[in-house]
Amino acid sequence: MAVVSAFVMLLIAIDPATAATFSDPGENTSQPVQPSLLDGTPTKSGGDGEAFASLPSTAGAAVGDIRGCWVVAVQPWTLVYNTPPIRGEGYISRCTATKPDDCRIEADLEENLGGAWTVVANGPVKWGCNIGNTRANQSAFAYNCDHVSSSRTYRTRAYITVRVGAAWSVPAVATSGTASWWCE
Repeated sequence: MAVVSAFVMLLIAIDPATAATFSDPGENTSQPVQPSLLDGTPTKSGGDGEAFASLPSTAGAAVGDIRGCWVVAVQPWTLVYNTPPIRGEGYISRCTATKPDDCRIEADLEENLGGAWTVVANGPVKWGCNIGNTRANQSAFAYNCDHVSSSRTYRTRAYITVRVGAAWSVPAVATSGTASWWCE
């Protein structure tokens, strides 16, 4: 029994997620051993989100003749483990073979406050249908959270509208997965 317990302890030290599926035979429980999260351990779910905005090339264009671009909402992160600022961004990842005449993107950081998502930071509006996640092409933000009493959950939302001729598309909204932090 001591060998099994030592094995479980070693496994927990190496990979707590894997160790959670094993139980110690010396315990009188049918529940698997669950390592407790330390205060301040960030949690994430989901990932990056993506959305597509488009318009027909002309008023009488065929159904398949559209111009548009995809925007990515990057899941929030921190540069230093669990230390503000919380960062996020939105950028154009790709476009149709014929790009729209113009694009407008913007990204927001939203915090879940009592079940309602509230914007707490936003990036600048970026114009142009430039593809790629570079500083010139992204709508990026940094948010210095100041809560220490509880973990808070955040997500990124990125918006894109495209223009073909004089017409603007309906905005498309990409929503990232969530990330939670204890900010100190």
